Amino acid sequence: MSRKFARELVLKIAYQMNFEEGGHLINATEAIDRYRDMVEEPKYQELTDSDREFIEEILKGIDSNREVLDERINEHLINWTLDRLNIIDSAMMRIAAYEILFLKDTPKAIVINEALNLVSKFGDEKSTKYINAVLDNLESNEE
Repeated sequence: MSRKFARELVLKIAYQMNFEEGGHLINATEAIDRYRDMVEEPKYQELTDSDREFIEEILKGIDSNREVLDERINEHLINWTLDRLNIIDSAMMRIAAYEILFLKDTPKAIVINEALNLVSKFGDEKSTKYINAVLDNLESNEE
């Protein structure tokens, strides 16, 4: 299975982590369990152990570093805050920001490109330029 598909699943699961239940945001473990329970996607069954670890690492990383990620993303948003963006855009920015800031094995250009492809597939294609600028700025501050 490809990292591209794994990132798509991360986005679908991370989307759920933006909702509250019982007075708290749904955490990574809850979101992963829910996704497993409700999905019958054949490709999900084909994931390698490495892909599953990658998915869990990103989701749990977002969960445990949410404040840092939000702060770093908000530093690069102009006239906006992360909580004002639509859920797909904010989830994708957290995913890409986590990979840029905490995972060093994937070239940042690939992370940004795949983030933009997923946003244009599942979100508002008009958001891609804005997200590209934010992630480029975030990435260039990490070099």
